[in-house]
Amino acid sequence: MSITVLIICLLFLFLVSVPIAWALAISALITLMVFADVPLTMIPQRMFTGTDSFTLMAIPFFLLAGELMEKVGISDKLIEFSRSLVGHIRGGLGNVTVGGSMMFSAVSGSGIATTAAMGKITIPAMIQRGYHPAFAVAAQSTSGAMGIVIPPSIIMILYAVTAGPGASVSDMFVGGIIPGALMGLALMTTGYVISRRKNYPTEARVAARKIPWRALKAVPALVMPLIIILGITLGIVTTTESAVLAVGYALLLGLVTRKLSMRKLVDALYNSASATAMIMLIVASANVFAWVVTSEGLPSMLARQMSGLAESPLLVLFIAAAILLVIGMFLDSAAALIIVIPVMMPLVTMSGVDPVHFGVVAVIALAIGLATPPVGLNLFVASAIAGIDILAALRYLAPFIIALIGVLVLLILFPNLVLWLPELLD
Repeated sequence: MSITVLIICLLFLFLVSVPIAWALAISALITLMVFADVPLTMIPQRMFTGTDSFTLMAIPFFLLAGELMEKVGISDKLIEFSRSLVGHIRGGLGNVTVGGSMMFSAVSGSGIATTAAMGKITIPAMIQRGYHPAFAVAAQSTSGAMGIVIPPSIIMILYAVTAGPGASVSDMFVGGIIPGALMGLALMTTGYVISRRKNYPTEARVAARKIPWRALKAVPALVMPLIIILGITLGIVTTTESAVLAVGYALLLGLVTRKLSMRKLVDALYNSASATAMIMLIVASANVFAWVVTSEGLPSMLARQMSGLAESPLLVLFIAAAILLVIGMFLDSAAALIIVIPVMMPLVTMSGVDPVHFGVVAVIALAIGLATPPVGLNLFVASAIAGIDILAALRYLAPFIIALIGVLVLLILFPNLVLWLPELLD
């Protein structure tokens, strides 16, 4: 009964447009007041406990590093480098959008940041070159979803903290490399097929002698993810320390190139602080919600009811992915992760699914939700940049979403696509 009231309260608050962080906290508060004999001081205590993690300190630093890299104009260099590699293929700017977003994802760690930073350049450029605005929105919003898959990923950090031992941040980061590349390939292929049907233009082939120069200009951006991944996997730094190094590198790059003014620095600090506050409030509220769900015994009850499924790890993964795909359409990915993962982990553990494999599958399922209505944040950002209604943007979205779901199915069927690199580097 208490779980039913909890869910009804949450759905009602969503319907009346209460912000997600407050909806989670209020629904948990009402449930505790009605059904639980615990002091309400437990709520702020659980909120504090949910954010009291050294690993979570990496989030504001990764956000700041991404902001600083964007302020020094690194997105322009990544787009030019991507244009030289794939711009000459049919639907060239669509390919550039995907390729540039892949590279920027390795800097930002955020789907929304990737969509906003790249979209304000790629979407107007595509529309100007004759691409349908809905195609531009679909290509950029789905490409931005790679921001939480390709390391460093904010959501992967949250998963590692939520899932407990067995899924380290370093393994999650490395495990996301091949899936991120597959997502990019799937999106490029989809864009190519649509572009051939619509006869969208190609970009002029860049002279071979210019490609090394453009690659050289993009190197400073591509060095940062190498610092992060190698530092963590080699055991030189922790996740949080690597995030601090990334900020230091971004500051140094801004000073050397003389493109980081005091005003840009203040803007970057403000934007990263705002994003951090939003994420951490959601994390804190979702932790209270998840605590109520766990206290009421929902995870253990589901594990008992679905114990027969534990004999088939594939079935467990497919069911979990389907649930997360649907939840990702309605909930912020951070909140969905913190609420759902504690409920699913007992069954995942019982079935013998590797927590890193499950984590990457879960993150990709939620990443797809970033580009799907009704609460796809990437879709809202890209539509706003294009100046079109979100309903009009849905025209070209389905093929890109289907392509990403195809990658998700592939990763479920072939776990080594996720686990090979982490095992190789252990």
